[in-house]
Parts: sequence; structure tokens; C-alpha cells
Amino acid sequence: MSDNPEAWLEQVAGSGPVIVVAPHGGRRRREVRPDDSVNDLHTAGIAREFARRLGAPALINHGLDRNDTDLNRISELVSDGHGFLELLAGLVEAAVDGQGRALVLLVHGWNMAVPGCDIGVGLKSRGGAPAGRYPTVGQDCLATSVAHLCEALRAGGLSATLGHRYPAAGADNATQLFSGRHAEHADPVVGRLGGLAASGRIDAIQLETGIPLRWPGARRETFIEAVVEAARAYPLEAEPKPRRPVERAGGGAAQGSDDAVGPEPGYSLQFILDRGRTSVLFGVEPTGPHSMATRLCLLRDDGSMSLFVAEGPWDGQAGRYRIAGLSVDARTDGGLELAFEGPMIAYPSHDAFLDLERGLSSAGLEEVSLTLSYSADQRGFGKVSGRLDLPGSTIDIATTAATGRGPRFAAGRGGGTVLRVVEGKLGPRRIELAGALPETEAELPDSEGHLWKLRPLAVVPLVRAVGDKRFRVSFGVVAAEGEQGQGLAAFESVALETV
Repeated sequence: MSDNPEAWLEQVAGSGPVIVVAPHGGRRRREVRPDDSVNDLHTAGIAREFARRLGAPALINHGLDRNDTDLNRISELVSDGHGFLELLAGLVEAAVDGQGRALVLLVHGWNMAVPGCDIGVGLKSRGGAPAGRYPTVGQDCLATSVAHLCEALRAGGLSATLGHRYPAAGADNATQLFSGRHAEHADPVVGRLGGLAASGRIDAIQLETGIPLRWPGARRETFIEAVVEAARAYPLEAEPKPRRPVERAGGGAAQGSDDAVGPEPGYSLQFILDRGRTSVLFGVEPTGPHSMATRLCLLRDDGSMSLFVAEGPWDGQAGRYRIAGLSVDARTDGGLELAFEGPMIAYPSHDAFLDLERGLSSAGLEEVSLTLSYSADQRGFGKVSGRLDLPGSTIDIATTAATGRGPRFAAGRGGGTVLRVVEGKLGPRRIELAGALPETEAELPDSEGHLWKLRPLAVVPLVRAVGDKRFRVSFGVVAAEGEQGQGLAAFESVALETV
């Protein structure tokens, strides 16, 4: 990429207290590398629309790959920011000189299917109250623009969280230019911005937007309008108050911290629909006492797949999960009730995760509705019934499902593949393959010597980090058939090839 900002940077003229910034709106042009981050697709267009509706000045990176220079890192802005920091400081200082205060909106992308926004202002919501040492907004901005944004998003059917995943609290995060913590920074530009922030004359909001809010559609329009309304609610007339670091309370982890291990293992289901043309994989689990993660994946035999992946707050009730259109309730008899309605990411290829940025660039959104009831038995299998509504089609569900506790295969060989059953993160167990997945079938004995024939139905390759190494692995669904019956199970392969 050229060092000439004109080749990758759009500068929008405007006036008023608001400055719009899109740090990660560029693209990677070369082949993917193991350590690459994904550029925030569609954020350049959203920032452009913010600037137009607000009449605000903007700096929009539409071409620079964040893997070459990360414009959201203060250290990189100082060392090799191509003049971006100076341009940003000029806009902020002009707004402060002309308006008395400035509000910086930094537009980012969160590669989750959550139709919502994680709002970063250096704070996290703990016990219903915002907490953090270096907030990037004053109390008046928090009570007006930030509160207005949360209310408008929720009123529009979108979710709003305060720093759940991206609080913009890291010292090197560009949003922290506007917290006051860098007022004594060695770089004079960073120091000037830090000084203005410490005096209470700059507020900054980082907007981490889920995929359904960035892809064109009604949700994106609702999000844009909510942010515009929140920016117009900025307390420009209020007298700025100096911003000081918040004193830390206590010496241990904050109460309600999400760093602890959750109290239950979570749940998983895998089943096959539509005469084998569609495989369904679902999992949900706590990631801490107040947080959760989930994945719903539809794998099709034409090579396409649809994915809903989300993480967010959890109320801590065992066996009960609610997030972004998904509800899961465990029954006392071991069964599950599941309902989902909302957008899923529609990938044209099972290979999308090998180059996620390229995969996302070709992906769309599809509206999906799923209701099902699962009744367990003693073998790790059970019956599911319900309905799956897809664009243009409906599938009635009445089939067998596995919970991840499929046939307990002994470590044996068949078709050049070794299999064993291990504990899994999204469910009690998974089938793990060491070596290549058989292209057609593999026959293996279980622990009692019964033969089972395995047939892969859907395979999704990806690269997984293990320590400082990365391995080619895959996940998907295999059908199992033998003299003891038939069923299916999710698998995850462990390839010996590193990348």
C-alpha cells in the first residue's frame, strides 16, 4: 500500500463537534498469513454515512490493511501512521477551538452474527454500573449520548452492551488518546490530545458493530440513525469537567468478573435434515459467571453454510440462555427447548474460515427461524422435533440427534484414520481424528468390539492456534451406522500439519 494517504484515505470536510473515524476500513490484498487480523468490512461506508448525515468531518481508511499499519494502535500511529495521527489531531483541535468540545466516533467491526453494538468508552458494565479506570467520556456524555444510543438501539430491536467484549480500555487502543491517560506522552501530538481529554474537552466512543449492523439492510439503517441521534444529543453546552483516573477499588478481581470458569458445561446438538442435504450443529456454553457463547451452524451438501455465532452477557441461570434472538432452556428430564429467529451469515463455501476476510467479503445475510424440542435417551442420542424456516423453504424436523456423546470408539485404525473420544468444549464429548478424514467411509470398533461405519457428511476446514503453533484442523458431522443402530456425531480433527 502506498505511503501516500490519498491512495487509501478519504478525508471528508465538515463542521461541528463530531469527528468520525474508520481506522480498519481497508482491505488485505495479499494472501492470508497465520497472524493476520480481519479488516472491518463495511465500516468505511458506515463512517461515510455518519459524516454525511451529521455534516461532520471524517477520516476514513478505505484501503490500508490493518496488518500493515494498525491505525487503532497508538504505538503504530506514532511510529508509522502515515500522518493519520496529525490529521486526526488537527480535526479534534479545530472542533475544540470552534465548539469548546469534541466528540470522536470510531467505527469498528465485530465479526459476530449479533445484531448489536458493543460500546467502548473505557468502561465495562459490572453489577449494572459502569466501571473502569480510564473512561474516554465524561459523566455528562455517558448520561446523554451513550445512554441515548443504548436506548435507541434497544428500541430498534438491536442489542447494546457496554464494553462486554471491546471496552476500549487498553493503553495502546486509539480510543484511549481521549481518556487523558496519555497527557504526559513523549510524542507531542499524543500529549496534546491527552491534555485536552484530561481537561474534559474531548469525548470518544468506540462502536464495535456486529455483522448484521454492517451489511446493507434495515438493521444497518436503524443503527446509523441511532448513532446520529446520539451524536446530536452530545452535551455541547455543558461545562467540561476535568477527567481523572478512577481510583481502583480493592486489590483482587472485580466482583462479577467474567474471567472465572462458568458453573456448567453447556449443551450441544448435532443432527441431519432434508435427506442428508443439511447438517445442523449447535452449541451453547458459559464463558464465565456472567458471559456466554453460542454457535448455530447449517452445513449443506452443496458446499455452502450458514452461521450464527454470538457472545455476550449471561444472567447466570443454569440451563437457561438468552442472546440475540436465541433462547435455550434445559428441561429436568435432560431434554432441551431451543428457539432462534434472526440473521445468519450465509457463506458460499465451507472453506470460508481459511481466509475469514475473503470469506466474509463474499458472504451475505439470511433470515432464519428455528424451533425444536430435544428429548434425550441413555446413549447420548435422542429425538428432535420442530421446524426450520429458511428463505424460500421450510423443513419439518423429526429425526435423531446426538449430544456429542456418540458411539464410544476405541482407538483403532480404519481408512488410515485414528479416532478417539475426548471431552469437548461445546458439549460433553466430541470425536477427534488424528490424521486425515476418510473421503468416503471408515470402519471402526467401539469399546465393546462392535463395528461402526463412519461416513463424513460435512467438513469445514480451519486453522486453530495451539500455544505458539497453528494447525490445520476441521469440524463437521459424521454419520455412524452399525449393528447397534445408527446415529451421528460432531467431530473435530487434529491434523499433524502446522501452518
